[in-house]
Amino acid sequence: MGRKRLAHILIADDEPIVRHLYGAAFEVAGHSVGLVADGDEALEVIAARSVDLLVLDWMMPRLSGFEVMRALRMSAQHCRLPVIMLTMRTGVQDRTIADNALVDFLVSKTSAPDWLVYQAEQLIIDKARVAPVAPYPWERRKVARYSC
Repeated sequence: MGRKRLAHILIADDEPIVRHLYGAAFEVAGHSVGLVADGDEALEVIAARSVDLLVLDWMMPRLSGFEVMRALRMSAQHCRLPVIMLTMRTGVQDRTIADNALVDFLVSKTSAPDWLVYQAEQLIIDKARVAPVAPYPWERRKVARYSC
């Protein structure tokens, strides 16, 4: 009996080896995967089809990961999309920058692919469970980090 598709993961990174390494790990875990090389392509794919999670490089040509984050978090349709940002920059200041950009999870590019898959699956589950939209406009500030 075959494994059913769990989620559609989009990986946006300008390094082909990173895209294919993490993409293969998600496919082995039963997920479908899309691969793009820059931020512009990532936004085009997200606008065209449903994506359950975005794995996003911090520094890319054309649009950086943070420019993509800004566009997503300002979009009513995609503001709750779970995002894992890949980077070699994992210092305390870098984590603060990522947190301020509403990145859900900052991960070093040296992380094991299986570990990233596990963290991604947990993030998808948690984001779906924790993120109700506030019923009244004046309550939106309380849940702004988790809803649009």
